[in-house]
Amino acid sequence: MDLQSEHPCTADLNRRYVQGIHARGRRVFVYTVNDQEEMQRFSEMGVDGMFTDDPALALGILASSRS
Repeated sequence: MDLQSEHPCTADLNRRYVQGIHARGRRVFVYTVNDQEEMQRFSEMGVDGMFTDDPALALGILASSRS
């Protein structure tokens, strides 16, 4: 199967899992993240994006962690 991304839920996600997905050449988009501390933690794990009800907060956290 030629997948471009995977979308794990927050309960399944850890750094090793993110690294494994990236090693297969896929992007990681976690769902659903609305808590600022969780957003920061997942960003530090290296996720490529997040499904959220607060996109402005998520974009700010992702941008600050990549600068």
